[in-house]
Amino acid sequence: LPHAANWTLNSLDFFPKHNDLYVQNAAWAMFVTSTTVGYGEMVPTTHFGRTVAAVMALGGIVLSSLLTASLANSLHWTPAQMTALLVLEREKARHA
Repeated sequence: LPHAANWTLNSLDFFPKHNDLYVQNAAWAMFVTSTTVGYGEMVPTTHFGRTVAAVMALGGIVLSSLLTASLANSLHWTPAQMTALLVLEREKARHA
């Protein structure tokens, strides 16, 4: 808990700034954050950067859940497929 207070209140003393000027590093950090991998090799040091990272993390969670939901929805059987399965099971039970 003391480290969390340091991270939010006086982070510039505790966490040194690195790689602030490179767009590639910022894009990589946001990609890693949005895919919820979070390697931790780059962390935002400003309040605005932390806010952007938090929004990207929430956006990544939403996008991951939407992808999972759409995949699960595509695996559901249509009513015609379910009817065909029930007919096949009924015929199999009749001949058994």
